[in-house]
Amino acid sequence: MGKINKEWHRANKMPKNPTREERMLWHREHLKHCDCHPVTPKLQKELDEFLKGRMKEGEINGNL
Repeated sequence: MGKINKEWHRANKMPKNPTREERMLWHREHLKHCDCHPVTPKLQKELDEFLKGRMKEGEINGNL
């Protein structure tokens, strides 16, 4: 378990009843800004599939 980024967590709460897109985008940003816990293999697979699909749709990294 790594160190939690309290400021990031305070400013970026997971929405209540998030859509799959909201959840995936939140986790992607969480991975960039916080090291509070490792990514589970299930979540990593889900993120990979989600982001791969977004790239196929022609979206650029900055807009994901």
